[in-house]
Amino acid sequence: MPRTSHNELTDQLIGDKDTGHHLEVLTAFTRALNELVDLDRIIARSERMIAALFDADAAAVFLHDAKRSALWKDWTEPDRGWSHRVRSAEQDGPHGAVFQQRAPMRFGPKTAGGLDELIGFRPDCMIAAPMELAGDDCPGVAVVASRSRDTFDEADLELLAALATMIGAQVVQARRIEAEQHQFKTAMGAMSRALDARDAVTSNHSMNVANYAVGIGILLGVDTDHVPWLWMAGLLHNVGKIGTPDSILTKSGRLEPEEFELLKKHARYTRKILSEIEFTDRYDDLAYQASAHHEKLDGSGYPDGLAGTQIPLKVRILVVADMFHALTQPRHYRAGMNTSTAISILDHLVDEQVDARCVEALKQFLGIGPELTPAA
Repeated sequence: MPRTSHNELTDQLIGDKDTGHHLEVLTAFTRALNELVDLDRIIARSERMIAALFDADAAAVFLHDAKRSALWKDWTEPDRGWSHRVRSAEQDGPHGAVFQQRAPMRFGPKTAGGLDELIGFRPDCMIAAPMELAGDDCPGVAVVASRSRDTFDEADLELLAALATMIGAQVVQARRIEAEQHQFKTAMGAMSRALDARDAVTSNHSMNVANYAVGIGILLGVDTDHVPWLWMAGLLHNVGKIGTPDSILTKSGRLEPEEFELLKKHARYTRKILSEIEFTDRYDDLAYQASAHHEKLDGSGYPDGLAGTQIPLKVRILVVADMFHALTQPRHYRAGMNTSTAISILDHLVDEQVDARCVEALKQFLGIGPELTPAA
């Protein structure tokens, strides 16, 4: 089913309101919000559509902070890189009255004050509705304000109340997803740190690889959805070393050939361990690709001996991030290299073993290279 653009949805909402078909308005509004799971995007789209629907100068969704007993909202101007959070006590102002009484309200010129600093102007009229859900759960208040119309009518108020409930349901769902993602990420991070802690010399390796991989990926312009993947892959790429003997991990000299063969098995162990985790779609290829962080463009790597175009970009990023931190981190058999030496080694491996653009992105991330030119 093709996605409906924001403008098309706004046109539907305005048209439906003019003909009094509130059911169609609610259906279109629900469809628009159901496409989103990110809280900030849900709030931004809700505000844009509500403002257009009611032909208002401003619409604002204030969220409730139970710990601080406050209502808050973030104002942002992406073009200027500007963001500002406004906060008020949950009982203050007209929106606070709506939250406290759990009832939609209309406000005229004499009663619409109290939001001037929060919305940027003093409205002549305003309507507000609680995002009330079952069990007295109320994640916030939706506000519509105007300085160019005389009043909002009862039909407007009823419609906003219905829309506010829908926004509230999406806010609760988004917060639940955020909490689950945070729980998942912290659990994976704890597991990664526990594994790294087996060896005090190479501790924090996985976290550093994750950070380098994210930096390289962002500078290469990877899809936004792939950034969390890079972070997670960096954290978990060495999880298979749980099956590597300590005598090999902490050996003070270089490994013998048979010892190195044992060490190489950690890549397949990583794949096996991660393949047993039921990841969401975002991480569906994590087990295979995170375990490929020792593959080389010339086919000399492991565990699968992949070469050239067989190695996906995300893996190429991970390879460079892992190799750079391994070179600069102290090992039991040598001191860590300085950045210049490590980069020089990577430069010599470009095109034969590692991806040139990934190395250039790493340099830019480290602040020692020129800005990348767009890929042809």
